[in-house]
Amino acid sequence: MLELFLSNGGTSLYSVFGGSNTSLYIVLVIILLVIARRIYKARMGTKFKSRYVYVIPILYLILTILSLFAFVPTVLDVLSTVLAIVIGVSIGLKLGGGVTFFEKNNQVYYKRSPFILLFWLVSFVIRITIDIFIPSNFYLNLIVIILLAGSTGLIIGEAYHISKAYHKHLNKKSK
Repeated sequence: MLELFLSNGGTSLYSVFGGSNTSLYIVLVIILLVIARRIYKARMGTKFKSRYVYVIPILYLILTILSLFAFVPTVLDVLSTVLAIVIGVSIGLKLGGGVTFFEKNNQVYYKRSPFILLFWLVSFVIRITIDIFIPSNFYLNLIVIILLAGSTGLIIGEAYHISKAYHKHLNKKSK
């Protein structure tokens, strides 16, 4: 069963690079830079820009929809993706409240929920690992899309908390 799951004649990103270690190392360095940047911003805080609070979840939602329809999805695939988003939103609403705001150099910064960051990092690494090393097939593509959908839901739930915490920060600042 596992053999059927992993091999359907698809290609991995690694094989697309011709199995070149140099190309793989370049991709891995870029991925590590993305992860390092995320961790750095999580520790130091991110400058608050209200448009990003709304644009990022919308972009993730669009990416999830495009990923889903990149192959011919069944009704079950669409329902699984929607369910992953709904579960992600509910978890994001429940655990995304760890957002804190602070000011530095007369700029408003915020730190994201550590849980959301951890989930995003783990799902990102899993998605990238599957894309790079495992030959693509329908089932793995669906797993990657469901991970992306769950991340999308978490980010939507977190965006709610960021917006709410920002308004609370403004109210506290004006008093």
